[in-house]
Amino acid sequence: MDRILSHIKNKTPSLCVFCDANSHANKLVCDICFQDWYEHSDFIHWGDILQFSSAKNSIEASGLSSVYCLAEHQPPFSQLITQYKYKADRIAQSALSQIIAAAPPKLPQFDIISAVPMHWTRLSTRGFNQAQWIAEQLSPFIDAQLLPILQRNKRTKRQAELDAKERKLNLQSAFTLNKDYSVEGLSILLVDDVVTTGSTINTIAQLLRAQGAKQVSAITLSWAKLDHE
Repeated sequence: MDRILSHIKNKTPSLCVFCDANSHANKLVCDICFQDWYEHSDFIHWGDILQFSSAKNSIEASGLSSVYCLAEHQPPFSQLITQYKYKADRIAQSALSQIIAAAPPKLPQFDIISAVPMHWTRLSTRGFNQAQWIAEQLSPFIDAQLLPILQRNKRTKRQAELDAKERKLNLQSAFTLNKDYSVEGLSILLVDDVVTTGSTINTIAQLLRAQGAKQVSAITLSWAKLDHE
């Protein structure tokens, strides 16, 4: 695994983004690197991390039934997410799409899959919502309707810059249910890029449960464990 933990740089599509070796059939992660990562302990393969004691002790999940993650938030995978999210790196985006397609989730049935929304001002600045894009990549593999059931009412501070207590306070009154939708009696799957403390997805889950949702789960590309875990 150590041999592929190099920083993600600008790559040409003919090279593996993990190891720089020539890759075949337009694959941005070569077969050797993907298999190496697939067999590493960082790879969770869309498991429910709430089954792990370390996650139970660190993630807010009072409104959540499950939190499914593809892998831990470690290089080189975490670097792909960062490159796409903050630099709109299209090579990183394509690599993530290929990784999802190569290791698709196999989850229970849900009624609705919906992305964690961005505030319109941040969406205007960034130009895209990475959670919405992830939801679109996952949707073909999940038996549910992809719908924009949520709205973000205020521009909050970036969660990554805050500690656990600040994250929770930061999200107060941040979300509402889109008035065009009802979640009464439905099973909802929320989509985000990374879960750390779970404040965002749990805040939304509590909102949806209060609006009558039968159960709420979440799915993210990665799980960023806290330093003290």
